[in-house]
Amino acid sequence: MSEQHNKIAKCEEQDEESNILKLLQSIPKMLSDEAKIQKVNKIIEIIKQYGEDFEVQYITEEICNELLIQIDEGQTDIEKELLRIVSAIAELGVDTADNKSHNQFFDILENSNLIEWILYNINIYKKLHTGFLVIFPTTLW
Repeated sequence: MSEQHNKIAKCEEQDEESNILKLLQSIPKMLSDEAKIQKVNKIIEIIKQYGEDFEVQYITEEICNELLIQIDEGQTDIEKELLRIVSAIAELGVDTADNKSHNQFFDILENSNLIEWILYNINIYKKLHTGFLVIFPTTLW
């Protein structure tokens, strides 16, 4: 690949990453829930349109931290919609990793504490609805 192609590819990577972050940061500023859901759908569309070609560097810890802040307690409809973005990232990691490769998307989700947040809240939900505390070993992921 020529130096010019490398520069173009690098710009596209930065644009995609910043595009996702900018879209995500614009959600709290929106007035209607419908507009917020449209933004969530747009982010998911960006992630899914690349499929296996989606690069792990497009999902930064900054994006994951922004998701964590906005998801908050995961109780409102919009907070639940934002969890669909996390799900799309996780699915992408599963789709791109084979038996021999490591799921790098998982590392980013784990480093940002999104995995811990999800497991904690699943535990709380299970405890509230069953009376039992459920332990989810993250080593299985």
